[in-house]
Amino acid sequence: MALEPATVPQPLFFLDTPAGPDAALALLHLLGTGAQVAGIGAAAPDPDRTAAHTLTDLAGMFGAIRVGVFPAEASPVSDLDPAASTIAHVTLPRSTARVLRTPAASALAQLARRHPGRIRVVALGSARNLLEALRLDRDLPRLLAGVTALTDEVTHDGWARVAVAGVRTTLLPRRLADGVRLSDAELAALAGRGGAHYLLAAMLAGAGEADGGSVPLAGALAATHAAGLAPHAGGVLRAVPADLRAQAVGALLEEGAVREALKVVA
Repeated sequence: MALEPATVPQPLFFLDTPAGPDAALALLHLLGTGAQVAGIGAAAPDPDRTAAHTLTDLAGMFGAIRVGVFPAEASPVSDLDPAASTIAHVTLPRSTARVLRTPAASALAQLARRHPGRIRVVALGSARNLLEALRLDRDLPRLLAGVTALTDEVTHDGWARVAVAGVRTTLLPRRLADGVRLSDAELAALAGRGGAHYLLAAMLAGAGEADGGSVPLAGALAATHAAGLAPHAGGVLRAVPADLRAQAVGALLEEGAVREALKVVA
């Protein structure tokens, strides 16, 4: 009798991010592809939990009210009446959910221990939460499925230390992603869907005005796209010279792949 192939558990994603348009794009892309989001961590530093509250409202806006949002660090600041959340001057609808008390690093370590080999981290900010999680649990490199990080300076923000610790790490230099921009027609189509998509379009338009009039698109979408491919990349992508790093991630940043990801969002 032929043996049935073993079922591979679906990966669980942990989004570690500052609050901003990148977070909105990444979260909507993950949800749009049917990915299971195990949690969202506010990237450190966030001492007054402003980013955590904003991410909670963002998740609620996209219908992910059951996804836990964890603060960057423990804080004595009251969670009872946070100020209205805004991204790029767009006020978000208030979510009925609350920021959880467990710090993001502790939550990530606990999730990795609870779901060994299934947690894939998509990181759009600093490496501080990952480094703290590594300090809390030395087995984390073995427990995590991998980390995909969108980064400005690989050697300066801690991601080299994450990779050297043994975590399977894919590094996406943001400067390579900035070449793919959201067109006016794509922005209008996104806004035309109304609701949360209209608010997302307003955020992206606001971010574009602050960035010289066009909207960088590829970063967040490339990160979520690459996270899905991470198990097939093999090994650990350590901090390497920029030209080699560009070759390693170039296929993930091709404009065609990013445009396909945009179809999921828009």
